Amino acid sequence: MAVALPTSGQKDCDALKMVVIGQMGAGKTSLIRRYVHNKFAGSYQSTIGLDFAMKSVDLDQGRQIKISFWDVAGQERYGHMTRLYFKDALAALVVFDVTSHESFRAVQHWKADLDKNVRLPKSDNVIPALLIANKIDKVVNGEIPVLSDEQLEAFVKEHGFIGYAKTSAKTRVGIDDALGTLVHKLIEGGYVVPREKKGVSLTERVPAAQESSCFMTCS
Repeated sequence: MAVALPTSGQKDCDALKMVVIGQMGAGKTSLIRRYVHNKFAGSYQSTIGLDFAMKSVDLDQGRQIKISFWDVAGQERYGHMTRLYFKDALAALVVFDVTSHESFRAVQHWKADLDKNVRLPKSDNVIPALLIANKIDKVVNGEIPVLSDEQLEAFVKEHGFIGYAKTSAKTRVGIDDALGTLVHKLIEGGYVVPREKKGVSLTERVPAAQESSCFMTCS
């Protein structure tokens, strides 16, 4: 599915705000910490309210962009707080555990809440959301995924996602490609203006041998 974000006035900001939402236990915190710090732990204490992280990413032509990740708690009782956390967000990752039916069922709730409360600047359009099918390492270990690729493709089209990516916070598979695609779509749409790189880069690069492409419906 080709992605064409609506064109709008440029938004020159200190950081691209990206909200990361989904049910508790979907692996949101692990995914962010793997991307930002390249670290992984087998378990994390559940996020209460909000967790926050920031990363500077080097682009082409000596440009750089900062991404602030807002990891919103997955517990239903915190749902009334999401409007505050969603404010000024330009993109979203909606994360679910690829082997958990309950985790996947929560996706529709989070996407509906997101679409209800956030719009792109100077536009009535909802912010681009990428569906993250996380923990694919569990499938390799013999657990059964809740949806096939064909079902995922149909689901993202039906519910207005720009695409989906299969990821593993444990192995880092798919994470860099997923985030890179989403950031470049926002740049192409004029919603984020990269800045000239100055000083020491905070980007943590992964050797090519450790990188792996993810299946995505956005292009």
